[in-house]
Amino acid sequence: DAAMADAVEGIDVRYCMKKGLVGALGVIPGTIAAHPFDVLKIRMQTSKDSLKVAVGRITAERGFVGLYGGLGSAIQQKVITCGPMFLVAETCTQGMQMTGMTRGTACFVGSAISGYVTGFAAALAEYRKVLNSQNVPNPSGKAWTYGEILRSCRGGRDYIGIVRRLNGAGIRNGIFDSTFFGCQHLYQQKGLRPAESYGLAAATAVMLGYSLDMAVKQQMVVPPQSTPKSILLLISNLYKGPSFLRAIVSAHRGINPKIVEFSINYATIGLS
Repeated sequence: DAAMADAVEGIDVRYCMKKGLVGALGVIPGTIAAHPFDVLKIRMQTSKDSLKVAVGRITAERGFVGLYGGLGSAIQQKVITCGPMFLVAETCTQGMQMTGMTRGTACFVGSAISGYVTGFAAALAEYRKVLNSQNVPNPSGKAWTYGEILRSCRGGRDYIGIVRRLNGAGIRNGIFDSTFFGCQHLYQQKGLRPAESYGLAAATAVMLGYSLDMAVKQQMVVPPQSTPKSILLLISNLYKGPSFLRAIVSAHRGINPKIVEFSINYATIGLS
């Protein structure tokens, strides 16, 4: 179609809306199917648990239903993220094409811009999901809601901590979206089918940005009344260890379930 060509004269609004709708609806079944991998990944990212230990501890605490903790927030977050993610990424990509960029280059640049914006916007839903799925204690004894999160902030320092979490999520999503949409375009150009190109591009983006995602999750497992460490400090701490190889392994703890989770999510969108 015209939107896939290198040269465009204007924004194809109908095509952008179609991409947004496909992203928002297509991600729901994938999120339901892959959610246990998300819960396990977060546990492994925010603790030193192996996959086996993470499964054992979660099921011991809440039974197998614990693997679906925070599912409602996860669906909410994915719909909030993926609908605008696909719509805004396509809009920004076509905008970059209008400056003379090729479709491939525009996918990388436009998606980096849109990824930051949509990641920042959806970060509060992600924060709520992490707090509930990891059973982070709420002083009120209730499940975390958006109101509970904001009421737990005791002053300007805590609100700055919330913004720090949102900014970290925006940066992470900008890198992920740039890698995902750019690589998906390249893989499709190589002849892969949509589900294959979407799934493989998602796996590529996960591997590239995993350390940053670990740092963001470590910020989000901290309750709102406490100030999280900075992204740069958390990433540097990930790579500290007795040897560089062990540090690499530690910094990518939980990457396997995340690759499975995202490959399922995005391959499902590719099928839509």
